[in-house]
Amino acid sequence: MSGIEVIGVVLSLYPIVISLARTYSNLKGSNAGDLSGKLIVVSQIYENTIKGILESALPYQQVRRLVPSDGLVDQTLWQDPALQQSLCVRIGNVNLAVLLQYLERIQVLLNQVRTELDNLCPGTDVLGRVVTRIKTIRAGAEKSPIREKINQIKDLTKELRDFLDDRPFTTTYQQFQSQRSAFIFNSSQPTGSKAGELFELIKEQYTCACQKPHIIGVGCYCATCTQPLTDPPKFHSEWAFRLACHASIEAPTEVPTTVVLETISETDPEAAAIRDLCSLVEEVASEGAARKVWIDTENNRMYMKAARIDVNGQKKPIMTFGDLRQSGNGLTAKDRWELALRLCLAIVQLCETPWVNESWTWDVCVSQVSTNVNDRSDDRSDEYLIKFPVIYREVYSKDYQADSASIQTAVAPMQFSELLHDEEPVLTKLGLALIELAMGKSMEDIRKESGPTDWTAPQLLADRCMAMNLLQTGKLRKEASKAYENAVHVCINRNFTDLHGNPSQLVSKHSTFLERFKDTVLMPLFEVWKRYEV
Repeated sequence: MSGIEVIGVVLSLYPIVISLARTYSNLKGSNAGDLSGKLIVVSQIYENTIKGILESALPYQQVRRLVPSDGLVDQTLWQDPALQQSLCVRIGNVNLAVLLQYLERIQVLLNQVRTELDNLCPGTDVLGRVVTRIKTIRAGAEKSPIREKINQIKDLTKELRDFLDDRPFTTTYQQFQSQRSAFIFNSSQPTGSKAGELFELIKEQYTCACQKPHIIGVGCYCATCTQPLTDPPKFHSEWAFRLACHASIEAPTEVPTTVVLETISETDPEAAAIRDLCSLVEEVASEGAARKVWIDTENNRMYMKAARIDVNGQKKPIMTFGDLRQSGNGLTAKDRWELALRLCLAIVQLCETPWVNESWTWDVCVSQVSTNVNDRSDDRSDEYLIKFPVIYREVYSKDYQADSASIQTAVAPMQFSELLHDEEPVLTKLGLALIELAMGKSMEDIRKESGPTDWTAPQLLADRCMAMNLLQTGKLRKEASKAYENAVHVCINRNFTDLHGNPSQLVSKHSTFLERFKDTVLMPLFEVWKRYEV
Protein backbone atom coordinates (compact mmCIF):
# COMPACT_ATOMS: atom_id res chain seq x y z
CA MET A 1 0.00 0.00 0.00
CA SER A 2 1.74 3.10 -1.23
CA GLY A 3 -1.03 5.67 -1.64
CA ILE A 4 -3.48 7.55 0.52
CA GLU A 5 -5.80 4.54 0.82
CA VAL A 6 -4.08 3.85 4.14
CA ILE A 7 -5.99 6.86 5.52
CA GLY A 8 -9.29 5.10 4.83
CA VAL A 9 -7.99 1.76 6.11
CA VAL A 10 -7.07 3.28 9.46
CA LEU A 11 -10.45 5.02 9.64
CA SER A 12 -12.23 1.68 9.15
CA LEU A 13 -9.98 -0.20 11.60
CA TYR A 14 -10.81 1.98 14.60
CA PRO A 15 -14.53 0.98 14.89
CA ILE A 16 -13.58 -2.72 14.65
CA VAL A 17 -10.92 -2.52 17.34
CA ILE A 18 -13.12 -0.35 19.58
CA SER A 19 -15.95 -2.90 19.29
CA LEU A 20 -13.61 -5.73 20.32
CA ALA A 21 -12.28 -3.69 23.25
CA ARG A 22 -15.83 -2.99 24.42
CA THR A 23 -16.66 -6.69 24.32
CA TYR A 24 -13.91 -7.56 26.74
CA SER A 25 -14.40 -4.52 28.95
CA ASN A 26 -17.71 -6.10 30.03
CA LEU A 27 -16.16 -9.34 31.29
CA LYS A 28 -16.42 -9.84 35.02
CA GLY A 29 -13.15 -9.27 36.81
CA SER A 30 -11.61 -7.32 33.94
CA ASN A 31 -9.83 -4.05 34.51
CA ALA A 32 -9.53 -3.51 30.76
CA GLY A 33 -12.60 -1.30 30.68
CA ASP A 34 -10.65 1.86 29.94
CA LEU A 35 -9.06 0.40 26.80
CA SER A 36 -12.12 1.13 24.68
CA GLY A 37 -12.33 4.63 26.14
CA LYS A 38 -8.73 5.37 25.16
CA LEU A 39 -9.29 4.03 21.68
CA ILE A 40 -12.40 6.19 21.25
CA VAL A 41 -10.48 9.34 22.21
CA VAL A 42 -7.56 8.49 19.91
CA SER A 43 -9.88 7.65 17.01
CA GLN A 44 -11.65 10.99 17.43
CA ILE A 45 -8.34 12.88 17.37
CA TYR A 46 -7.39 11.04 14.20
CA GLU A 47 -10.76 11.63 12.54
CA ASN A 48 -10.69 15.35 13.35
CA THR A 49 -7.14 15.63 12.00
CA ILE A 50 -8.08 13.99 8.71
CA LYS A 51 -11.25 16.09 8.41
CA GLY A 52 -9.23 19.25 8.97
CA ILE A 53 -7.02 18.41 6.00
CA LEU A 54 -9.88 17.35 3.74
CA GLU A 55 -12.16 20.30 4.52
CA SER A 56 -9.63 22.77 3.17
CA ALA A 57 -9.24 20.90 -0.12
CA LEU A 58 -12.62 19.33 -0.90
CA PRO A 59 -16.34 20.19 -0.88
CA TYR A 60 -18.15 19.50 2.38
CA GLN A 61 -20.32 16.69 0.97
CA GLN A 62 -17.30 14.84 -0.38
CA VAL A 63 -15.62 15.02 3.03
CA ARG A 64 -18.73 13.47 4.60
CA ARG A 65 -18.56 10.58 2.14
CA LEU A 66 -14.87 10.01 2.82
CA VAL A 67 -15.27 10.21 6.61
CA PRO A 68 -18.82 8.97 7.30
CA SER A 69 -20.26 9.45 10.77
CA ASP A 70 -21.30 5.78 11.00
CA GLY A 71 -17.73 4.56 10.51
CA LEU A 72 -18.58 2.55 7.36
CA VAL A 73 -15.77 3.81 5.17
CA ASP A 74 -15.99 3.21 1.42
CA GLN A 75 -12.41 2.22 0.60
CA THR A 76 -12.90 2.70 -3.14
CA LEU A 77 -13.24 6.46 -2.58
CA TRP A 78 -9.75 6.56 -1.09
CA GLN A 79 -8.24 4.92 -4.18
CA ASP A 80 -9.03 7.90 -6.40
CA PRO A 81 -5.79 9.38 -7.86
CA ALA A 82 -7.47 12.80 -8.08
CA LEU A 83 -7.98 12.74 -4.31
CA GLN A 84 -4.30 12.05 -3.73
CA GLN A 85 -3.40 14.92 -6.04
CA SER A 86 -5.71 17.25 -4.09
CA LEU A 87 -4.02 16.31 -0.83
CA CYS A 88 -0.58 16.79 -2.39
CA VAL A 89 -1.59 20.30 -3.36
CA ARG A 90 -3.12 20.93 0.08
CA ILE A 91 -0.19 19.94 2.32
CA GLY A 92 2.69 19.37 -0.10
CA ASN A 93 4.44 16.18 -1.21
CA VAL A 94 6.88 16.09 1.70
CA ASN A 95 4.21 16.53 4.37
CA LEU A 96 1.97 13.95 2.69
CA ALA A 97 4.83 11.43 2.70
CA VAL A 98 5.34 11.99 6.44
CA LEU A 99 1.58 11.61 7.02
CA LEU A 100 1.53 8.25 5.21
CA GLN A 101 4.57 6.99 7.15
CA TYR A 102 2.82 7.73 10.43
CA LEU A 103 -0.36 6.01 9.27
CA GLU A 104 1.44 2.87 8.11
CA ARG A 105 2.89 2.50 11.62
CA ILE A 106 -0.52 3.15 13.19
CA GLN A 107 -2.13 0.58 10.87
CA VAL A 108 0.38 -2.10 11.90
CA LEU A 109 -0.27 -1.43 15.60
CA LEU A 110 -4.06 -1.45 15.15
CA ASN A 111 -3.89 -4.80 13.36
CA GLN A 112 -1.75 -6.21 16.17
CA VAL A 113 -4.25 -4.98 18.79
CA ARG A 114 -7.10 -6.43 16.73
CA THR A 115 -5.37 -9.83 16.53
CA GLU A 116 -4.65 -9.95 20.25
CA LEU A 117 -8.23 -8.98 21.12
CA ASP A 118 -9.50 -11.67 18.73
CA ASN A 119 -7.40 -14.20 20.60
CA LEU A 120 -9.31 -13.31 23.77
CA CYS A 121 -12.50 -14.91 22.40
CA PRO A 122 -14.55 -16.57 25.19
CA GLY A 123 -14.11 -20.35 25.59
CA THR A 124 -17.04 -22.75 25.43
CA ASP A 125 -16.07 -24.93 28.39
CA VAL A 126 -15.24 -24.08 31.97
CA LEU A 127 -11.50 -24.22 31.42
CA GLY A 128 -11.80 -22.06 28.30
CA ARG A 129 -13.78 -19.41 30.14
CA VAL A 130 -11.20 -19.32 32.95
CA VAL A 131 -8.36 -18.92 30.44
CA THR A 132 -10.28 -16.15 28.67
CA ARG A 133 -10.81 -14.28 31.91
CA ILE A 134 -7.12 -14.53 32.81
CA LYS A 135 -6.14 -13.24 29.37
CA THR A 136 -8.58 -10.38 29.67
CA ILE A 137 -7.28 -9.35 33.07
CA ARG A 138 -3.75 -9.41 31.68
CA ALA A 139 -4.88 -7.31 28.73
CA GLY A 140 -6.01 -4.63 31.15
CA ALA A 141 -2.83 -4.62 33.17
CA GLU A 142 -0.81 -1.42 33.11
CA LYS A 143 2.11 -3.03 31.23
CA SER A 144 0.18 -5.45 29.06
CA PRO A 145 1.17 -5.70 25.36
CA ILE A 146 -2.27 -4.49 24.27
CA ARG A 147 -2.18 -1.44 26.51
CA GLU A 148 1.36 -0.59 25.41
CA LYS A 149 0.36 -0.76 21.75
CA ILE A 150 -2.67 1.46 22.37
CA ASN A 151 -0.42 3.98 24.10
CA GLN A 152 1.91 3.89 21.10
CA ILE A 153 -1.04 4.53 18.78
CA LYS A 154 -2.10 7.44 20.96
CA ASP A 155 1.40 8.97 20.94
CA LEU A 156 1.77 8.57 17.18
CA THR A 157 -1.64 10.13 16.55
CA LYS A 158 -0.84 13.14 18.71
CA GLU A 159 2.57 13.54 17.05
CA LEU A 160 0.88 13.45 13.66
CA ARG A 161 -1.67 16.07 14.71
CA ASP A 162 1.05 18.33 16.12
CA PHE A 163 3.17 17.88 13.00
CA LEU A 164 0.32 18.94 10.72
CA ASP A 165 -0.66 21.82 13.02
CA ASP A 166 2.90 23.15 13.03
CA ARG A 167 3.24 23.11 9.25
CA PRO A 168 3.00 26.64 7.87
CA PHE A 169 0.00 26.98 5.61
CA THR A 170 0.89 25.93 2.07
CA THR A 171 -2.37 26.14 0.19
CA THR A 172 -2.30 27.32 -3.37
CA TYR A 173 -4.94 29.00 -5.44
CA GLN A 174 -5.21 25.93 -7.68
CA GLN A 175 -6.34 23.71 -4.80
CA PHE A 176 -9.90 24.96 -5.23
CA GLN A 177 -11.04 23.19 -8.35
CA SER A 178 -14.65 24.33 -8.42
CA GLN A 179 -15.54 27.49 -10.31
CA ARG A 180 -17.70 28.81 -7.53
CA SER A 181 -14.85 29.00 -5.02
CA ALA A 182 -12.52 30.75 -7.45
CA PHE A 183 -15.21 33.14 -8.57
CA ILE A 184 -15.24 35.60 -5.70
CA PHE A 185 -11.45 35.88 -5.58
CA ASN A 186 -11.07 36.42 -9.31
CA SER A 187 -13.61 39.22 -9.06
CA SER A 188 -11.50 41.20 -6.60
CA GLN A 189 -8.62 41.85 -8.99
CA PRO A 190 -9.67 44.75 -11.24
CA THR A 191 -11.31 47.05 -8.73
CA GLY A 192 -8.33 48.93 -7.31
CA SER A 193 -7.95 51.41 -10.15
CA LYS A 194 -11.68 52.14 -10.11
CA ALA A 195 -11.56 52.77 -6.38
CA GLY A 196 -8.69 55.21 -6.83
CA GLU A 197 -10.59 57.05 -9.55
CA LEU A 198 -13.64 57.20 -7.33
CA PHE A 199 -11.64 58.74 -4.49
CA GLU A 200 -10.30 61.47 -6.75
CA LEU A 201 -13.73 62.11 -8.25
CA ILE A 202 -15.55 62.37 -4.96
CA LYS A 203 -13.06 64.90 -3.59
CA GLU A 204 -13.95 67.25 -6.43
CA GLN A 205 -17.62 67.30 -5.42
CA TYR A 206 -17.15 68.92 -2.02
CA THR A 207 -17.67 72.58 -2.80
CA CYS A 208 -19.22 73.48 0.52
CA ALA A 209 -17.73 75.88 3.04
CA CYS A 210 -17.30 73.25 5.76
CA GLN A 211 -14.10 73.79 7.73
CA LYS A 212 -13.97 70.24 9.07
CA PRO A 213 -13.25 67.02 7.22
CA HIS A 214 -16.15 65.02 5.85
CA ILE A 215 -16.19 61.38 6.84
CA ILE A 216 -16.76 59.16 3.82
CA GLY A 217 -16.67 55.40 3.83
CA VAL A 218 -16.13 53.08 0.90
CA GLY A 219 -17.37 49.52 0.87
CA CYS A 220 -16.76 46.94 -1.83
CA TYR A 221 -19.01 44.04 -2.61
CA CYS A 222 -19.99 41.99 -5.61
CA ALA A 223 -23.64 42.65 -6.34
CA THR A 224 -24.12 39.25 -7.95
CA CYS A 225 -21.75 37.28 -5.72
CA THR A 226 -24.06 37.26 -2.76
CA GLN A 227 -22.13 34.68 -0.82
CA PRO A 228 -18.72 33.09 -1.49
CA LEU A 229 -20.27 29.65 -1.85
CA THR A 230 -23.07 30.40 -4.27
CA ASP A 231 -22.60 29.07 -7.78
CA PRO A 232 -21.29 31.70 -10.18
CA PRO A 233 -24.03 33.25 -12.29
CA LYS A 234 -23.89 32.81 -16.04
CA PHE A 235 -23.72 36.55 -16.67
CA HIS A 236 -20.80 38.90 -16.11
CA SER A 237 -20.33 40.00 -12.53
CA GLU A 238 -18.95 43.34 -11.44
CA TRP A 239 -17.89 44.68 -8.09
CA ALA A 240 -19.83 47.69 -6.91
CA PHE A 241 -18.67 50.46 -4.60
CA ARG A 242 -20.82 51.99 -1.92
CA LEU A 243 -19.94 55.38 -0.54
CA ALA A 244 -21.37 56.03 2.89
CA CYS A 245 -21.97 59.74 3.40
CA HIS A 246 -23.61 61.33 6.40
CA ALA A 247 -25.93 64.26 6.87
CA SER A 248 -23.42 65.52 9.38
CA ILE A 249 -19.65 65.72 9.34
CA GLU A 250 -19.50 64.04 12.73
CA ALA A 251 -18.42 60.45 13.32
CA PRO A 252 -20.69 57.95 11.54
CA THR A 253 -22.00 56.31 14.70
CA GLU A 254 -23.13 59.67 16.12
CA VAL A 255 -25.54 60.51 13.30
CA PRO A 256 -28.98 59.01 12.73
CA THR A 257 -28.99 58.88 8.95
CA THR A 258 -26.58 57.57 6.35
CA VAL A 259 -26.83 58.14 2.62
CA VAL A 260 -25.27 55.58 0.32
CA LEU A 261 -23.96 56.36 -3.15
CA GLU A 262 -23.68 53.09 -5.04
CA THR A 263 -21.89 52.77 -8.37
CA ILE A 264 -24.04 51.47 -11.21
CA SER A 265 -22.99 50.31 -14.66
CA GLU A 266 -25.85 51.66 -16.77
CA THR A 267 -26.12 55.24 -17.96
CA ASP A 268 -29.27 57.28 -17.39
CA PRO A 269 -30.11 60.42 -19.38
CA GLU A 270 -32.19 61.68 -16.46
CA ALA A 271 -29.32 61.44 -13.99
CA ALA A 272 -28.10 64.77 -12.63
CA ALA A 273 -24.56 65.85 -12.00
CA ILE A 274 -23.44 66.23 -8.41
CA ARG A 275 -22.80 69.92 -7.88
CA ASP A 276 -22.50 69.86 -4.13
CA LEU A 277 -22.21 66.55 -2.35
CA CYS A 278 -23.15 68.06 1.00
CA SER A 279 -26.45 69.36 -0.38
CA LEU A 280 -27.20 66.06 -2.13
CA VAL A 281 -26.66 64.06 1.05
CA GLU A 282 -28.87 66.39 3.08
CA GLU A 283 -31.67 66.28 0.49
CA VAL A 284 -31.69 62.49 0.15
CA ALA A 285 -31.45 62.06 3.92
CA SER A 286 -34.46 64.31 4.55
CA GLU A 287 -36.64 63.29 1.60
CA GLY A 288 -35.80 59.59 1.58
CA ALA A 289 -36.21 59.36 -2.21
CA ALA A 290 -33.47 57.66 -4.21
CA ARG A 291 -32.02 59.43 -7.23
CA LYS A 292 -29.45 58.73 -9.92
CA VAL A 293 -26.49 61.06 -10.23
CA TRP A 294 -23.13 61.20 -11.90
CA ILE A 295 -19.74 62.65 -11.16
CA ASP A 296 -16.93 63.24 -13.58
CA THR A 297 -13.80 65.06 -14.51
CA GLU A 298 -12.64 65.91 -18.01
CA ASN A 299 -11.88 62.28 -18.90
CA ASN A 300 -14.07 60.16 -16.68
CA ARG A 301 -17.69 59.80 -15.66
CA MET A 302 -19.21 57.47 -13.08
CA TYR A 303 -22.93 56.90 -12.55
CA MET A 304 -24.24 56.34 -9.05
CA LYS A 305 -27.50 55.83 -7.21
CA ALA A 306 -27.97 57.91 -4.05
CA ALA A 307 -30.31 56.48 -1.42
CA ARG A 308 -30.87 56.59 2.31
CA ILE A 309 -30.02 53.35 4.09
CA ASP A 310 -33.29 51.60 4.67
CA VAL A 311 -33.23 47.90 5.54
CA ASN A 312 -36.49 46.04 6.21
CA GLY A 313 -38.31 49.36 6.47
CA GLN A 314 -36.09 50.70 9.24
CA LYS A 315 -33.31 53.26 9.13
CA LYS A 316 -30.06 51.56 10.07
CA PRO A 317 -26.86 53.57 10.36
CA ILE A 318 -23.64 51.83 9.55
CA MET A 319 -22.19 50.24 12.68
CA THR A 320 -18.62 49.67 13.77
CA PHE A 321 -17.34 46.29 14.91
CA GLY A 322 -17.35 47.70 18.42
CA ASP A 323 -21.00 48.67 18.13
CA LEU A 324 -21.87 45.19 16.90
CA ARG A 325 -20.01 43.57 19.77
CA GLN A 326 -21.96 45.66 22.27
CA SER A 327 -25.34 45.38 20.55
CA GLY A 328 -27.97 42.93 21.69
CA ASN A 329 -27.84 41.00 18.42
CA GLY A 330 -24.08 40.70 18.18
CA LEU A 331 -22.44 38.68 15.43
CA THR A 332 -22.89 34.99 14.79
CA ALA A 333 -19.82 32.88 14.06
CA LYS A 334 -20.80 32.79 10.40
CA ASP A 335 -21.12 36.60 10.37
CA ARG A 336 -17.66 37.00 11.88
CA TRP A 337 -15.94 34.67 9.42
CA GLU A 338 -17.76 36.21 6.48
CA LEU A 339 -16.83 39.72 7.60
CA ALA A 340 -13.22 38.62 8.04
CA LEU A 341 -13.20 37.32 4.48
CA ARG A 342 -14.89 40.43 3.09
CA LEU A 343 -12.58 42.72 5.04
CA CYS A 344 -9.55 41.05 3.49
CA LEU A 345 -11.14 41.31 0.06
CA ALA A 346 -11.73 45.02 0.62
CA ILE A 347 -8.17 45.63 1.80
CA VAL A 348 -6.58 43.77 -1.09
CA GLN A 349 -8.65 45.92 -3.46
CA LEU A 350 -8.04 49.23 -1.71
CA CYS A 351 -4.53 48.91 -0.26
CA GLU A 352 -2.94 50.66 -3.25
CA THR A 353 -5.55 53.44 -3.37
CA PRO A 354 -5.97 56.60 -1.26
CA TRP A 355 -8.79 54.89 0.66
CA VAL A 356 -6.34 52.82 2.70
CA ASN A 357 -3.15 54.27 4.09
CA GLU A 358 -1.24 54.10 7.36
CA SER A 359 -3.90 56.12 9.16
CA TRP A 360 -6.83 53.79 8.52
CA THR A 361 -8.42 52.30 11.61
CA TRP A 362 -9.18 48.64 12.06
CA ASP A 363 -12.43 49.44 13.88
CA VAL A 364 -13.95 49.10 10.44
CA CYS A 365 -17.61 49.90 9.98
CA VAL A 366 -20.12 47.38 8.71
CA SER A 367 -22.96 47.94 6.29
CA GLN A 368 -25.44 45.58 4.69
CA VAL A 369 -27.24 45.49 1.39
CA SER A 370 -30.25 43.53 0.20
CA THR A 371 -29.74 42.14 -3.27
CA ASN A 372 -31.47 39.79 -5.69
CA VAL A 373 -29.59 37.06 -7.49
CA ASN A 374 -31.23 35.57 -10.55
CA ASP A 375 -31.08 31.84 -11.08
CA ARG A 376 -31.24 31.41 -14.81
CA SER A 377 -32.08 27.70 -14.55
CA ASP A 378 -35.56 28.17 -13.11
CA ASP A 379 -36.15 31.93 -13.45
CA ARG A 380 -36.31 32.41 -9.71
CA SER A 381 -34.62 35.08 -7.65
CA ASP A 382 -33.54 34.88 -4.05
CA GLU A 383 -32.80 37.80 -1.77
CA TYR A 384 -29.75 37.90 0.45
CA LEU A 385 -28.65 40.37 3.08
CA ILE A 386 -24.93 40.95 2.64
CA LYS A 387 -22.79 42.32 5.43
CA PHE A 388 -19.63 43.98 4.18
CA PRO A 389 -16.97 46.28 5.64
CA VAL A 390 -16.88 50.01 5.02
CA ILE A 391 -13.53 51.74 5.37
CA TYR A 392 -13.61 55.41 6.34
CA ARG A 393 -11.44 58.31 5.29
CA GLU A 394 -11.56 62.02 6.08
CA VAL A 395 -12.02 64.23 3.02
CA TYR A 396 -11.89 68.02 3.04
CA SER A 397 -14.04 70.21 0.81
CA LYS A 398 -12.61 71.47 -2.45
CA ASP A 399 -12.73 75.06 -1.21
CA TYR A 400 -10.55 74.11 1.75
CA GLN A 401 -7.84 72.33 -0.24
CA ALA A 402 -5.70 75.46 -0.50
CA ASP A 403 -4.57 74.91 3.06
CA SER A 404 -4.12 71.16 2.69
CA ALA A 405 -0.42 71.30 3.60
CA SER A 406 -1.17 72.84 6.99
CA ILE A 407 -3.96 70.31 7.49
CA GLN A 408 -1.63 67.39 6.92
CA THR A 409 0.99 68.88 9.18
CA ALA A 410 -1.52 69.50 11.94
CA VAL A 411 -3.18 66.10 11.97
CA ALA A 412 -0.38 63.76 10.94
CA PRO A 413 0.73 61.75 13.99
CA MET A 414 3.82 59.59 14.12
CA GLN A 415 3.42 57.06 11.34
CA PHE A 416 2.50 53.54 12.37
CA SER A 417 5.42 52.05 10.43
CA GLU A 418 7.87 54.41 12.15
CA LEU A 419 6.44 53.61 15.55
CA LEU A 420 6.81 49.84 15.19
CA HIS A 421 9.53 49.75 12.53
CA ASP A 422 6.87 47.96 10.52
CA GLU A 423 7.29 47.88 6.76
CA GLU A 424 3.73 46.62 6.19
CA PRO A 425 1.47 48.64 8.53
CA VAL A 426 -1.70 47.96 6.55
CA LEU A 427 -1.20 44.19 6.80
CA THR A 428 -0.43 44.47 10.52
CA LYS A 429 -3.63 46.40 11.15
CA LEU A 430 -5.55 43.87 9.07
CA GLY A 431 -4.18 41.10 11.29
CA LEU A 432 -5.33 42.99 14.39
CA ALA A 433 -8.80 43.40 12.87
CA LEU A 434 -9.00 39.65 12.21
CA ILE A 435 -8.06 38.98 15.83
CA GLU A 436 -10.83 41.26 17.10
CA LEU A 437 -13.36 39.51 14.87
CA ALA A 438 -12.26 36.06 16.04
CA MET A 439 -12.11 36.92 19.75
CA GLY A 440 -15.22 39.11 19.71
CA LYS A 441 -13.34 41.74 21.72
CA SER A 442 -11.23 44.80 21.09
CA MET A 443 -7.46 44.54 21.39
CA GLU A 444 -7.68 46.86 24.38
CA ASP A 445 -10.09 44.50 26.16
CA ILE A 446 -7.90 41.51 25.31
CA ARG A 447 -4.88 43.26 26.81
CA LYS A 448 -6.80 44.15 29.97
CA GLU A 449 -7.92 40.54 30.43
CA SER A 450 -4.34 39.32 30.13
CA GLY A 451 -3.42 41.31 33.24
CA PRO A 452 -1.11 44.25 33.97
CA THR A 453 2.39 44.37 32.50
CA ASP A 454 5.63 45.71 33.91
CA TRP A 455 6.21 48.09 31.03
CA THR A 456 4.27 50.72 29.19
CA ALA A 457 4.13 51.08 25.43
CA PRO A 458 2.17 53.00 22.83
CA GLN A 459 -1.18 51.38 22.10
CA LEU A 460 -0.28 50.15 18.63
CA LEU A 461 2.93 48.54 19.84
CA ALA A 462 1.06 46.94 22.74
CA ASP A 463 -1.56 45.61 20.33
CA ARG A 464 1.04 43.96 18.17
CA CYS A 465 2.77 42.41 21.18
CA MET A 466 -0.60 41.07 22.32
CA ALA A 467 -1.21 39.64 18.86
CA MET A 468 2.13 37.83 18.98
CA ASN A 469 1.21 36.40 22.36
CA LEU A 470 -2.13 35.10 21.06
CA LEU A 471 -0.35 33.40 18.17
CA GLN A 472 2.43 31.87 20.26
CA THR A 473 0.16 30.54 23.02
CA GLY A 474 -2.42 29.06 20.66
CA LYS A 475 -5.28 31.10 22.13
CA LEU A 476 -6.35 32.37 18.74
CA ARG A 477 -6.29 28.87 17.30
CA LYS A 478 -8.52 27.65 20.11
CA GLU A 479 -11.01 30.47 19.52
CA ALA A 480 -11.08 30.18 15.73
CA SER A 481 -9.06 27.46 13.96
CA LYS A 482 -5.59 26.65 12.72
CA ALA A 483 -6.44 27.95 9.25
CA TYR A 484 -7.64 31.27 10.70
CA GLU A 485 -4.54 31.50 12.88
CA ASN A 486 -2.35 30.94 9.82
CA ALA A 487 -4.02 33.84 8.01
CA VAL A 488 -3.46 36.15 10.99
CA HIS A 489 0.15 34.98 11.32
CA VAL A 490 0.87 35.96 7.72
CA CYS A 491 -0.68 39.41 8.24
CA ILE A 492 1.24 40.07 11.46
CA ASN A 493 4.60 38.45 10.60
CA ARG A 494 4.44 38.29 6.77
CA ASN A 495 6.36 34.99 6.63
CA PHE A 496 5.09 31.64 5.43
CA THR A 497 6.30 28.44 3.80
CA ASP A 498 5.46 27.88 0.16
CA LEU A 499 4.32 24.66 -1.49
CA HIS A 500 7.91 23.48 -1.92
CA GLY A 501 8.80 24.02 1.73
CA ASN A 502 10.76 27.20 1.14
CA PRO A 503 10.44 30.21 3.47
CA SER A 504 8.79 33.20 1.79
CA GLN A 505 7.68 36.73 2.61
CA LEU A 506 4.47 38.59 1.84
CA VAL A 507 5.50 42.00 0.49
CA SER A 508 2.86 44.42 -0.75
CA LYS A 509 5.23 46.03 -3.27
CA HIS A 510 6.14 42.70 -4.87
CA SER A 511 4.61 41.65 -8.18
CA THR A 512 3.40 38.37 -6.62
CA PHE A 513 1.63 40.08 -3.72
CA LEU A 514 -1.95 39.54 -4.90
CA GLU A 515 -1.45 35.86 -5.66
CA ARG A 516 0.39 35.22 -2.40
CA PHE A 517 -2.23 37.13 -0.43
CA LYS A 518 -4.90 34.89 -1.93
CA ASP A 519 -2.95 31.73 -1.11
CA THR A 520 -1.95 32.59 2.45
CA VAL A 521 -4.75 34.84 3.74
CA LEU A 522 -7.89 34.61 1.62
CA MET A 523 -7.86 30.85 1.12
CA PRO A 524 -7.48 29.96 4.83
CA LEU A 525 -10.31 32.36 5.69
CA PHE A 526 -12.40 30.92 2.88
CA GLU A 527 -12.05 27.38 4.22
CA VAL A 528 -13.08 28.58 7.68
CA TRP A 529 -16.15 30.29 6.22
CA LYS A 530 -17.24 27.41 4.01
CA ARG A 531 -17.68 25.12 7.01
CA TYR A 532 -20.85 27.14 7.65
CA GLU A 533 -22.33 26.66 4.18
CA VAL A 534 -25.22 24.54 5.46
